[in-house]
Amino acid sequence: IGAVPGNEDEARQKFQELKAENNLQNFINAFGYLGVRKDYNGNAGCVGFCWGGAMANNLAVNLPGLRAAVAFYGRISKQPFNCIMRVWMNV
Repeated sequence: IGAVPGNEDEARQKFQELKAENNLQNFINAFGYLGVRKDYNGNAGCVGFCWGGAMANNLAVNLPGLRAAVAFYGRISKQPFNCIMRVWMNV
């Protein structure tokens, strides 16, 4: 968003300005970057709380190479049920 909020209320408001489709793609791109690092061993996971928990759930469904995703409170992905079951069955 290009700014550092001064307090929690401003930070909460900034979250409303985020575009979900851009956020997901940005996180997917970040995991893609790992592949060019010499210190990356091929195992990546994510942990999130609240908004981050929702992102962890979305990454679990949309990022096949993700080895682990832990969501501490967060919205469930809007993907079809068969995609969600594929994630849980791979755990």
